[in-house]
Amino acid sequence: NRAGREPLTPKPSDIAAAERSSEWWLGWFCDPIWLGDYPASMRKKLGRRLPTFSEAEKEMLRGSADFFGLNHYGSGFATD
Repeated sequence: NRAGREPLTPKPSDIAAAERSSEWWLGWFCDPIWLGDYPASMRKKLGRRLPTFSEAEKEMLRGSADFFGLNHYGSGFATD
């Protein structure tokens, strides 16, 4: 489930806010499965509070799903 976010303005800070929203809502679940790890922005912000994966675990996770379903309920605007 996801509520998408678009930048409120073309300002770089709003574009970055929209990207962070996507990383935190979608990347939190999808990045480990498709890329083998959490988004870098989450690692930077959460530090040691975010679980880490060994290289073997990352390799097992990466590409481990053959289907991705997404419920998109609506969109909003992001601003920093």
